Amino acid sequence: MQNNILPNINKEVLKRYESTNDGSQAYDFIFLIVSSYLNYIAKHENQELALSELSDDQHTILAYYYLYVQVENDGFMGLIKNGYGLYIFQTPFEENIKKLGAVQISNIICEAKKIYEKCKDLTQKMNEEEFLKQLDSFYLEFAPLDDKFYNILHEQTLAVKDYMIRNIEKFAIVI
Repeated sequence: MQNNILPNINKEVLKRYESTNDGSQAYDFIFLIVSSYLNYIAKHENQELALSELSDDQHTILAYYYLYVQVENDGFMGLIKNGYGLYIFQTPFEENIKKLGAVQISNIICEAKKIYEKCKDLTQKMNEEEFLKQLDSFYLEFAPLDDKFYNILHEQTLAVKDYMIRNIEKFAIVI
């Protein structure tokens, strides 16, 4: 039985984010919610147990946050180098993010996952240092997906924000 972590959010704050059509503000809303999850996990004695307390939708939002930050800063290569490949590509994230309205993100993840699978095979054959050197050879395959991601990021973040607001009870308690 999952024990959802639901932070409080003021209804006036929610109302302000509800009316925004700005992708950056939509990200701010997602981060507002996710930061509560991250704080809870960081303070928990057993972080794995804390993660297991998140619902599927909360995991999807957390994974979207990691995806957004990692790809925005360093592309898909950075996402993998920084250890988030498993959380994005080896979970139901691709399908779950589509349910939240980010169909284009889901499509990009599907394409990136195919490249990731080739990269992942390397990890089983090499130590970490060798793997990171080999990973660079996949840059040209990931680069077009980075560009696609950047081009749709704000629109898709608005879709995720809208889903969260319509279903706020899955993510936070309105006070």
